[in-house]
Amino acid sequence: MSQQKALFLRSLKGEFLVGTRVIPKVIPGHVVVKVYSTALNPVDWKVKEHGHEGFVKEYPAVLGLDAAGTIEAVGEGVTQWKKGDRVCVV
Repeated sequence: MSQQKALFLRSLKGEFLVGTRVIPKVIPGHVVVKVYSTALNPVDWKVKEHGHEGFVKEYPAVLGLDAAGTIEAVGEGVTQWKKGDRVCVV
């Protein structure tokens, strides 16, 4: 199984920790993006500082919703993207 680095929020209003996790497999209707650059945005730090139980369902959680990279895998039913497409996720 391939692993990737990720920034985890350890608990509600907890600390950030860099760790590894399994790279997800593509599922129908979705794509997998190989991320080259990512960032925390204002929503991410507000979740960390103030908590937001409706946004994060379980911990540890991976935040960092803004990213740029390339499509690595395309799920069944996805027609507007192909492997190798450069994308920005916001």
